[in-house]
Amino acid sequence: MSNSTTRVASSDQEIEKDKKKKPVRSASPREMLSVTTGPECLLLVGGILGAITVGLVNPAMLYVFGRMLDAVGQPTMGEQVRNMLLVGATGFVGAALQGLCLR
Repeated sequence: MSNSTTRVASSDQEIEKDKKKKPVRSASPREMLSVTTGPECLLLVGGILGAITVGLVNPAMLYVFGRMLDAVGQPTMGEQVRNMLLVGATGFVGAALQGLCLR
């Protein structure tokens, strides 16, 4: 019984000691980027480009889909399908780049 009481008392002392410590200051983006290496910077740039691509794919897909619905039954339908596949493939590549670089 006294052993568990001792553990509780020591953990209370550790909690009080932690409260007295100075809080850790958050690092600014400039400070964080100052310690990155060349390959890390390339990964960050690749991930950011992938994220931008993924963000632009949804509006592009809506635009192409609307054009494809307008072209139903017309001879340009094959071109619209090709455009839809191109936008989908671009989204896939962007998502893969974002996932690989920012993991």
